[in-house]
Parts: sequence; C-alpha cells; structure tokens
Amino acid sequence: MSTVNTSSIDSLLDATLDDLADIPEFKPFPIGAHSVKIAFDYKEVNGTAAVELALTAVATVELATPTDTPITAGDTTNVLFLLKKKDGSDNELAQGQLKELLKPLAAHFGTTSPRATMAAANGAEVVVITDIREDKRDPQNVKQYTSIKQLTVL
Repeated sequence: MSTVNTSSIDSLLDATLDDLADIPEFKPFPIGAHSVKIAFDYKEVNGTAAVELALTAVATVELATPTDTPITAGDTTNVLFLLKKKDGSDNELAQGQLKELLKPLAAHFGTTSPRATMAAANGAEVVVITDIREDKRDPQNVKQYTSIKQLTVL
C-alpha cells in the first residue's frame, strides 16, 4: 500500500457513494427567455481564438414550450464564439453573433471596443432569448448547445 497522505480525503473515502458529488450535467438552457448573469472569458480552443460567454441562471421569464422544465437559479451554460477558423481567417459568423450580443451591452455601458464592453458587462444581469443548436457533426443529434437569439440589459 502506498504511503500517500489521505487525511484530506479521508472523510470522502469513508462516506457512502451517495456522499460523493455527481458528475456535473452539461445541458443547454431550454428555448425561451431567461434572466441570467453573464461573464466573458478569452480562450484558445484547439488552437483557435475564442470568446466564451458564461450564463448563470437567475430565473426563467418565459418558455417557448410550457411543458419544458424552467432553469433553476444557479444553473450554468455557456456559448462559445470561435473568432478565427482553423486556417487563421476570420470566422465571420461567430464574430457577427458576438457583435450582435455586444451591441446592447456597449450602448448600456457606453463602451466602444469589444474588450471594454465585455469587461464592463462581466457580472451584469440580462435577459437572453435562447435557442438550442444541434451539433451538425453528431449523427445522433445528441450534442446540443445553447445559442442566444437576443440579449437585453436590465
């Protein structure tokens, strides 16, 4: 047996399986209007520059399908904008989508650059109209992602 000090995890290892955390579930927000807090981050995804918009649920305002389950306060999802293509050229679709989201934020915060707008908007509460985008490369259409159709600053 190893001589690793397990004192920091002893209580977890001596507890029951039910006491261990569940795997976090990654699922898109249901189609509809939701009040959320937002946070922007810069990332590199597979060697490509990206902006990630994290959404933390406050409450569902309205669902497109009333039988869908509303979000619960604290639920999270994100939207990724790959600003460049693998060949290094501009990804006009992602840049255009990001631009449309930043316009109402820039107007509200009085900023002009995307970086200043994202910095000012971090932590802001907004209402987003969401949709669900399916991964075109997934033959079973199992992978689904949140997409944002509209953003309104509260």
